[in-house]
Order: sequence, then structure tokens, then C-alpha cells
Amino acid sequence: MNKKIMFVITAVALLLLALTGCNADDNLSQSSTAPATQNQPATGSQADPTPPISSTPPTNLAAEPEDMFTHIFDTELNGLRITRYHGDLTQVMLPDEIMGFPIVAIDSGAFDILNVTDVFFPDTVQYFGWGGNRRLEDNERIPHHWVIPYGVTHLYRWTDRRGNLTVRHGGNVRYVDIPPTVQYIGDQMFNGFTSLTSLTIPYGVTRIGFNTFADTPSLLVINFPPTIEHALDTGLQRTSWWATQPDGVVYVGGVAYRWKGDIPSNTSVVIRDGTVTLGANLFQPLGEATAVGAAPAEANIISVMLPDGLVRVSRDAFRGTSLTSIVIPDSVVYIEGGAFGNTPLASVSISYDTIIESWTFDDSVQIERR
Repeated sequence: MNKKIMFVITAVALLLLALTGCNADDNLSQSSTAPATQNQPATGSQADPTPPISSTPPTNLAAEPEDMFTHIFDTELNGLRITRYHGDLTQVMLPDEIMGFPIVAIDSGAFDILNVTDVFFPDTVQYFGWGGNRRLEDNERIPHHWVIPYGVTHLYRWTDRRGNLTVRHGGNVRYVDIPPTVQYIGDQMFNGFTSLTSLTIPYGVTRIGFNTFADTPSLLVINFPPTIEHALDTGLQRTSWWATQPDGVVYVGGVAYRWKGDIPSNTSVVIRDGTVTLGANLFQPLGEATAVGAAPAEANIISVMLPDGLVRVSRDAFRGTSLTSIVIPDSVVYIEGGAFGNTPLASVSISYDTIIESWTFDDSVQIERR
């Protein structure tokens, strides 16, 4: 009898040990296969994580009635664009749909109501326009905590035909949590966010628009993903982040954005691997005044080595440099006008597949197609 009891106890112990081992293996497997953080900065300094903004509305918050929203039908997105909220709540939850149509876009200024502090959107929203308080004195503004919904692909600001902002606010915004679904950040998106100190651009964003960071002097830390392919004239030179960058070519993700600081005589530059775009006016230092009668700083650039995988050379990228030769990789798809203007280049070899805009080279340059 004792032998049977001992056998049962031993069997149970072995079974428990096996189960414990399986759980440990499962935990180890889950830990080892967890995706790595993808939005680590390619340049710039690190910062403590920004406090997350919850995307879960309070349990006692019900969706506002459909007639509380003015909307138009967007034929391209095949859904409704919300242009105005007419209620008086401080926390607003949009319905999943209105009149049977999904809500696909939120216009800038749609929640331009003093009382609104939190807005919760359905997952169908793809285009998100920054909205907020009426224009008041800084000490009268109520900070907005925006919950940008997962699924949004485009962030934008509403501008007039001249590109000027029609809704100017954001001075009290300290945290912006951008979901990983965003691919495009439009013109002037963070213009005027004077209290913003850090920002993480999620992996997958490919484009940052004009003057996105204008008038954000406190913005010290920006984490750029390597997926960025377009970032021209974004206003970065007016941020604290720019001030911390070392002299030389400053990179924004996959973009060689602009030269910072002095350019010593006879400077040779190697553009780093992974760069897909050369920025406009790349070698004309931002914010650096040229002394009267002195040669432009870019004239000190005598050679540049381009990486394989480069796709685009933006306007005036090499203008005024002292290049006498350059190897343009076959991967380059497009070269914009003026890119090699006013240089001592005599000839250049370019792939047949590369598109060249008018006035890209001086008339004296011989272009050989290969």
C-alpha cells in the first residue's frame, strides 16, 4: 500500500515539474520573440518615455447623438468627415457611424470648443486634423489631451490657400501620442506647440510636411524612425533638438536633411548608409550668415560619396559646391532641378532609368547615360 502511495506522489510531482517547465519555456519563448522597439532615434538624444494617453473612454461615457456633429461626405475616403461638434461636454465620444456611414476624417477645428478636454474616436478614422480651443490668452487656455485613434494614417492642420494656419493653438500641449498606424505628418502639424519638449515619430512614417516643427522652441528630443523618406523645410532649425545636433550633415530618418555649422576648407563627405533622400539645399548651412565678399560655405565641399540605395536627390542639393566628379548610384530614381547647379562638374554618368528635371546641371556638363 505504501509503495502505491509513493508511486502516486512521485507521479504527481513529476507531472507538476513538467508543467512548470512548459510554462517557463512558454514565457521564455514569448520573451525571445517579442518585437523589438522600432522607433528608436537614428539621431538625437534619448528621453524618458512620454506618459501614454489612454485611448479607452470612461465606462460611464456614452457616444454623443448623431445630431451633435456637422459632417460632409468624403468621396475619396467613402465616409464622413466631421467638421464641427455642437455639444457642451468636456469628454466627447463619437458614435461608430452616422446615418450608416463610417467616420473617416476629423477636420481641424472640429472641436474648437472651450469645454472639450478629451475626445475619443472610432477606429475607422484615417485622417486626423488637429483641433482645439478658441484663440485665447495663454493663461486662459485649457490644455487638451488628444487621443489620436489607432488606425489614423494622416495627421494634418487646416491651412488657407497660401498655406497659413487657420487654427492656431497648441501652446499648452505637452504630450502627443502618435499611433503606429500613422504614415504621413502634414504641413505645420506641430507649429506653435511651444510647450512640447519630446516627440516620438512612429516607425512607418514616410513623410513629414512643411514647417511641421516651426515655433516649437522647447522641442528637445525627437525620435525619428529610419522609414522617413521626405522631410524638407520642416522648421527643425528653430527647435532645441537642432541646437544639440553635432556639426555636419544632420539626418532625419532616411533623409540627409541639411548641413549644420561651419564647413571647413576641402571637406569630403560620406553620406551614411540607409539614406534614401538628399535634402534640398543640403550643403547650405541653416542659420549661418556668409560674410560680405566671402565665398559661400558650400564651396568648401570638394567631394561627396553617395550610398547604394539612394533614391532621390532634391533641388539644389549640391548647388555651389566644388565637386569635380561624383558617382551617382543606379538606385537613384529622381534628380530635381538645380541639384548640381553652379558646380565645376564637367561630366557625369547617370543610369538610363534616372529621371532628371530641367536645369539640374549647368549647360556645360556632359551627361553620359549608362
